[in-house]
Amino acid sequence: MSTSVKIIICTILAAIALTMAAFTFASFDEPEKAVASAVVTETRYVLGEWEGKIAIFREGDIKSPLTITGIELNNLREADRALIRNGLIAATETELLQLLEDLGS
Repeated sequence: MSTSVKIIICTILAAIALTMAAFTFASFDEPEKAVASAVVTETRYVLGEWEGKIAIFREGDIKSPLTITGIELNNLREADRALIRNGLIAATETELLQLLEDLGS
């Protein structure tokens, strides 16, 4: 193999090595970004009153319900009505479903 071919091959290999090194060092700060983007805040819900029925609102937006249930407030115990009128917070969707099941039975 001639010297010029060896030089070309070495140059190509060196360029590849430098490119790979650059990508490796550039990605060192990526884990911090990945961790930050992996932190997902779960939506919290609020059970409130809407036209005499229990409605589901997104926390922070009690002006427009996500859903209006068929559960009428006047069918609840007074203590439950007070909780709903004050805004009953469900931290997770599972908790929301459990509260609706309890209130609807």
